[in-house]
Amino acid sequence: MNEVQLHLYDPRRNAQQIVETINSSGRLQQRLEEIQSHYESHLDQAIGVSLVDKSGNSLSVGLGKSEWALIYSRMVSGELVEQYASLGDDSREGSVAFYFEQWTDIPRKWLIPQSLAKEAVNEWFRSGKLSEVIRWTSDAY
Repeated sequence: MNEVQLHLYDPRRNAQQIVETINSSGRLQQRLEEIQSHYESHLDQAIGVSLVDKSGNSLSVGLGKSEWALIYSRMVSGELVEQYASLGDDSREGSVAFYFEQWTDIPRKWLIPQSLAKEAVNEWFRSGKLSEVIRWTSDAY
């Protein structure tokens, strides 16, 4: 794949959208860590970003303190045809709020260790495929 658009909505600026082009996996990891650190230290908030490829498919990444959530959306002709979320401990209950374009409650069962999430993000960035390093679910909430 080798290039994605990173979309971030800044809660401090009335959800102003920030879009950046990312063209290396190293730069992508660096930006995700910078964004997570910035919002965690300045606002004590969990932030979410969306990574969008040239086909319009996206991998949304909820950047929690130690756990992240991944939500993959595959688009065909502008229509959503598939959606998968990372699956951690499927017995976990409740949700965690992440700020994407607005506050979004993400089920705790979708949270996975940050290290595994980073591997999965890198795999998707390099190949456009969902990583087998983690489990995925198509069950909504």
